[in-house]
Amino acid sequence: KEVHAFIEKNLPKLWKELKKIEQEGTPLEFFTTMRGPGRAAKGKIQLNQSYFNQLRPAFPEDRLIIVVLHEYGHVLHAKKMQGKKIEHSFETSVNNEYEPFKYSVEQAVIRAKARNKGPLQQVLKNLKQRSEAGKDKTDDPHIPAINRLMKEPLWKQAESLLEE
Repeated sequence: KEVHAFIEKNLPKLWKELKKIEQEGTPLEFFTTMRGPGRAAKGKIQLNQSYFNQLRPAFPEDRLIIVVLHEYGHVLHAKKMQGKKIEHSFETSVNNEYEPFKYSVEQAVIRAKARNKGPLQQVLKNLKQRSEAGKDKTDDPHIPAINRLMKEPLWKQAESLLEE
C-alpha cells in the first residue's frame, strides 16, 4: 500500500512502532473516511489515512506515535477487561479513556528515558491543551480521564523528565 510506503520513508520512528504493534498481534487498518486520526475497534487499530499519507505540521511524527500508542492502549485495556462484568456508566467510560491515556504516557516516558523525548513532549502538551479546552464539556469522558492522570505521580515523573 502507498500509505505504508509513505510512513516507512517519511516517518521512520512511527513505522517502527506500527511494525511492533502488528508483531504483537494487533492488526492495523487505514481508512479514508474517518473523523480524527485514529480509533480502536474490535481488537484492531483503525487509522485515518489522511493523517498518515502526508506530512501535517499540526500532527508531527511524535504526535502520531502518541495517537497510535493511545489506540493500542485501548486494545490492551479491552483485552484485560474481556470476560469481566462491566457496568455501563460514565465512570466506566472515563476509565476506558484513562487507561489508554496512562499507557501512552507510560510508553512516552520509556522512550524519553531512551533519549527520545519527542513523544513525551507531544503527549504532555496535547493532553494539557485538551484538558483546558474541555473543561466545560461535562459529558466527555476524555476530560476527567486526563484530569485524573494529571494528578498522578506518573504525570509529575513525565514532566520532570522533560526538564532534564
